[in-house]
Amino acid sequence: MVEVIVERSFEDPADYDAIQARENCQAGCFDEHRVRFLGTWLSKDRRRMICLYEAPDAESVRIVQRQAKMPLDRVWSATRTSPPAGSPRPAPEAQEHVVVERSFETPITPVAIAALLEKGGECLPRHRVAYLGGHLASDGRRMICVFLAPDAESVRIANRQGGAPFDRAWTAERRDPAPPA
Repeated sequence: MVEVIVERSFEDPADYDAIQARENCQAGCFDEHRVRFLGTWLSKDRRRMICLYEAPDAESVRIVQRQAKMPLDRVWSATRTSPPAGSPRPAPEAQEHVVVERSFETPITPVAIAALLEKGGECLPRHRVAYLGGHLASDGRRMICVFLAPDAESVRIANRQGGAPFDRAWTAERRDPAPPA
């Protein structure tokens, strides 16, 4: 099983409950394709969503998404990345989850990501930013990172100062799967 990322964009603000209801109607399809929903990051303006699944492969998730008639921009398999051991973590009060989307012209490796985290690690605490983890695409060309920070701008500044390229950074609400009824 691998982790699979689904990226979604919406012209109008998304109704998370309606999206979940549509996916819940496809529970049999999820089971048939061995796809398990792990969680979502929904932008505060509800126009961007990153969903995380566990599945045999990205194609299984694509099939389920098509059958549920779910909007999607991209679907890709990923490897989880973690913060370096001993990374400082700011107090959670007044902190936001911030999602950073990255794309790389030349594929990047987990070793290169670790080096970037090490190099840029000193910038993060200066801006009260903590790296919670991320997901690197199997082909090394995309990455989603999640931070805890006062706001998205603090994350943008820390990433720029640390030399970590990014496409966008946005505040998000973390939504985990509902417990079984």
